[in-house]
Amino acid sequence: MSMPSKEQFFSLFDNPQSESVRKIQSELSERRSDLVYEKDYFRVFCEVFCLNMDWKESILDFLECLSEHLGTDILQVTIDDDNESAEVHYRSNYSIFTSPELDDFDDTAETFVADIAKLQAMLEQDYIILMVNAHKYGVSDTLQFLVIPAELWQQAESHYGTQHVSANFLTYGSA
Repeated sequence: MSMPSKEQFFSLFDNPQSESVRKIQSELSERRSDLVYEKDYFRVFCEVFCLNMDWKESILDFLECLSEHLGTDILQVTIDDDNESAEVHYRSNYSIFTSPELDDFDDTAETFVADIAKLQAMLEQDYIILMVNAHKYGVSDTLQFLVIPAELWQQAESHYGTQHVSANFLTYGSA
């Protein structure tokens, strides 16, 4: 998985019928044969660049996926043998994440949100963790996360306006 270019990311906020957006969509669709006939650029973009998680997965699954996405040289994640906790190293930051018991959905969801906010605080100088706003496409049991350079998000907010850019994404740990 790769990071979107500025042009690919900014195209999310442009007119989806414009020639430049359709060209980028076509290029992205070529990466995955199942996207060739998809007409919605936002969906194509998310399928190519987002990290997908089933709602039953834990923060440890997300950390593993994120480490692969960013590169193990950037984010080091070591999960214990019992799959109950993970040590996470990013630059000079270090934190331990634990996997909650899955028998209480409310506690698990609350803990997951808190863990994502904690992770965002670790990465905030360089990356932003965004969750795709599921309300745009209806209910799903899959959560989609986009992790991009913080500078790219700031440029998009500056260029398009915070309200327009935030319409499709939810941020964690923002004041």
